[in-house]
Amino acid sequence: MRALILGATLSAVLASASSAEPFLCVYPAVHDGDTWTCRGGQRVRLWGVNAAELRDPGGAEAKRALNHLIAGKVLTCVPKGRSYDRTVALCTVDGHDVAEEMVRQRQAVDWPKYSRGRYAR
Repeated sequence: MRALILGATLSAVLASASSAEPFLCVYPAVHDGDTWTCRGGQRVRLWGVNAAELRDPGGAEAKRALNHLIAGKVLTCVPKGRSYDRTVALCTVDGHDVAEEMVRQRQAVDWPKYSRGRYAR
């Protein structure tokens, strides 16, 4: 039964990848502090914030923080655009805005060009 539910969920994720409709991201694999891949292969870039790159100071810490927030969970994401073959999306997990939480933990900063100050302190 669980396999059937996951299969249906993955189908919904893949089908919605190109639409503006919210989609579920199942069991994401974190790449860095603002990018991950959903089971099924959809790459997602977190909308509205910027985290340090892995090679930069703080990059490994940002990745660990994001991993702690989302790994093994199901995210609800609202697409905001595309960038470098990734869906840029506003995502929540357990009812909490992932970007807001990353800023609160000081692992990412508001990117006002896109967020219009939504995550400014």
